Amino acid sequence: MATLLHIGAGQLQMPSIRAAHAAGLKVIATDRDPEAACRHRADGFVRVAADDTEGVLQAALEIDDLVGIYTAGDHALPTVARVTTRLGLPGPSVESLSTLLDKSRSTELWRSLGLRTTAGRRVADPDDARAAFAEMGGPAILKPAGSSGSRGVRSIVAAADIDRAWTEASAFGNVILMERQLHGRHVDVNLCLIEGEVVRCGLLDRYFTLPPLHVPLWGHQPADIGTAEADAIYALVAEAALAAGLDQGPVKADVVVNAEGPHLLEVSPRFHGDVSSSHVSPLALGWHPALPWFRHLAGQDWRSATEEPQRAGRLIGWRAVLSPMAGRFLRVEGLESAIDMAGILDVIVIRRNGQLVPAGTDNRAVIAFVFGEGENWIQLKTRLSAAAGALRAVIAGGNAPMKV
Repeated sequence: MATLLHIGAGQLQMPSIRAAHAAGLKVIATDRDPEAACRHRADGFVRVAADDTEGVLQAALEIDDLVGIYTAGDHALPTVARVTTRLGLPGPSVESLSTLLDKSRSTELWRSLGLRTTAGRRVADPDDARAAFAEMGGPAILKPAGSSGSRGVRSIVAAADIDRAWTEASAFGNVILMERQLHGRHVDVNLCLIEGEVVRCGLLDRYFTLPPLHVPLWGHQPADIGTAEADAIYALVAEAALAAGLDQGPVKADVVVNAEGPHLLEVSPRFHGDVSSSHVSPLALGWHPALPWFRHLAGQDWRSATEEPQRAGRLIGWRAVLSPMAGRFLRVEGLESAIDMAGILDVIVIRRNGQLVPAGTDNRAVIAFVFGEGENWIQLKTRLSAAAGALRAVIAGGNAPMKV
């Protein structure tokens, strides 16, 4: 039976495991956690970390009818690319992934092709960063070229901000970028490249904490995007992916849309994370974004997956709950009150008792997600914020930042 190796078996991965089964695939799941919440939902389970290439390769070699490897997280992509390349499976090549995960290389490529993206360059040290900031003459973003999850990302409005921003960025990588800050709406893009066709898998609006930090805080699908704008966004992302050598499989992109049109921030050979793609998109679309790809891998009619009825008028959203301080996570109180609120669909706590969490400077500080629906984005935001406010994280420790 055609088998999928599914990287991750936590609670957030349940919908994608379910979608693989719905496509007719057998699922072998992997996770570093021997007690992963969804380990028994798969047809088999292997305890191995997502970044353990040799361990994942060994698991793949033991599967007789392996047709593909799936992940929704950046940290697993190098492993996926190496193993799929080694075994000749469909997916990103090592070369294409290297280009896409290095934000400096990818944006340079897109600029050379005339694709809209951010203006900027690599900077060698804080003095070079100050020179680049002066050249731009306006607000900028300093960030590590190969990081993800808003780690080390900080906005710059004055030269005096650079030293602190440099310290934070360099903690997550040796290659640092200074980019002009784009102002506009942030849109998350999911699409899939199958047999030379671009399969549209959904657009989501995403919102962040206030500068200078840029932690994803909440979002909703469908995005408030017109037909012409959507056409332009999908076309831009598909062209950017193909230019980097990615011609099959899931694609996600972060795009900023302003009066000039869509601008690329980054593209990656996966869908957006499980929060939006597995818990928001299926409710908004009526089908999981990975379903066409899974049906393709299973040798089934993948086009029919996108013909499932669209749930028109249903606005679905998510909101992150961030740790109020650095320390050791003990529990979340107020779950029943939050879930019972109008329009709230679910609350998922992603931290375990005793786990160390940092303060809310990036995605590592997320302790829970709230999911809900509303008739419009104002009502939805109000509902999600109220439910998040009802949750009380109990953290053992002080207010001082903790290295995790």
